[in-house]
Amino acid sequence: MTAHTDTTPTREFRDGWPVIFCAVLGLVVTNFHVYSLTIFIEPLEQAFGWTRTQITSATIVSAIVGVIGYPLVGILLDRIGARNVALLGMLIFCPALALLSQVGPELYKWWIGYALVNIGHVMAGITVWTSGVASRFDKKRGLALGISLTGAGIATATLPTVANALVERFGWDGAYIGLGLIAAVLILPATFFLFHDRRSLAAKGKKGRAVNAWTPEGVTVAQALRTVTFWQLLFAALFLIAALLGLIVHFVPMLTEEGVPRTTAAAIAGLIGLSSVAGRLISGFLIDRVHARFVGGSFSLLPAIACTLVLFSDGEPLLWYPAAISFGLALGAEADVLSYSTTRYFGLKSYGVLFGLYAATLTTGAGIGPVLGGLIHDRTGTYDLLVMSAIGISLLASLLMFMLSPYPAAPAQERTVGAAEQPA
Repeated sequence: MTAHTDTTPTREFRDGWPVIFCAVLGLVVTNFHVYSLTIFIEPLEQAFGWTRTQITSATIVSAIVGVIGYPLVGILLDRIGARNVALLGMLIFCPALALLSQVGPELYKWWIGYALVNIGHVMAGITVWTSGVASRFDKKRGLALGISLTGAGIATATLPTVANALVERFGWDGAYIGLGLIAAVLILPATFFLFHDRRSLAAKGKKGRAVNAWTPEGVTVAQALRTVTFWQLLFAALFLIAALLGLIVHFVPMLTEEGVPRTTAAAIAGLIGLSSVAGRLISGFLIDRVHARFVGGSFSLLPAIACTLVLFSDGEPLLWYPAAISFGLALGAEADVLSYSTTRYFGLKSYGVLFGLYAATLTTGAGIGPVLGGLIHDRTGTYDLLVMSAIGISLLASLLMFMLSPYPAAPAQERTVGAAEQPA
């Protein structure tokens, strides 16, 4: 029988809130390096004379680590569970983040440091946290995932301001040490004591009680790869994240070149994070009620609208506020729609590997976008071409989402062998 058949939405949230809490916190922490990079561009440029293309080339390193690492982590995740993988990843991520303080003046040290950070990031990233949450929720899985994924939005909202304050107080190198220490204090105790996916509960039980074995259902990786749906989701994710991260990483420099003070620019950039939290919650609420293709397609249109506003801003700072909000809403909805769609189209049997492939795709797009943005700026002296390109790319992502097929007639569900375990 299904694991969640006799579980009400209220009980799901009552029993599963610690997993959601850890997922939120984990996605805040493991995005420290991503959403603070916009603050470090100019200090690193001044410290070492690196170009913006060279600095943002670290995102290509992230992409390489992600492309290789996410599918491997997915295999590990499907075998030993989310809790164990998350703990190991955070033990790598936190010290590696602090070690970014030692990079330079040679560029290769920056690349090596970023590679180490991203090994930890991949092992304790979105695949791990969403897997744990999806295993504990069924009836309100979309909302649970939406709440969990607000962590990245919180990071987007707070990291520009926090990182800017640390840089001004301690310098760029001291700021990286501070971020590493904050990460360790926030996430390690919470993950150890509170993050229990259904697999870990089934293995040893809560409070020492024996529980029944849990077996996830769904399609195999090979079956999923033969569907058009898998590839539609993959390319939609690639296009949208490349456009968004290209814009977001260069957001503060774009504003300062328009004459906006750096502190004000960082505050406006914080709106991206706040609105991404709203995007995750709104999309999570909607996706339990409306098909993912309509939710994903609609949110993917927002960057095109935002970029159109920016193109016609004529240096007017006020138009950057709605642009930041639009970027954030789209960013917030993307991962929620992608993770939810993976469970509904393909089940949980191969979720680790399948979403690992999607996460690798997101990492690839997140690496390509910022580097292209830096290259465009270095070659043309402006970001206009980046903004214009983002319009077309976002429209293409939206079209792919709207063209998704209906969910399978009998969606795969997770089940237990024997009576369903209900944690107290």
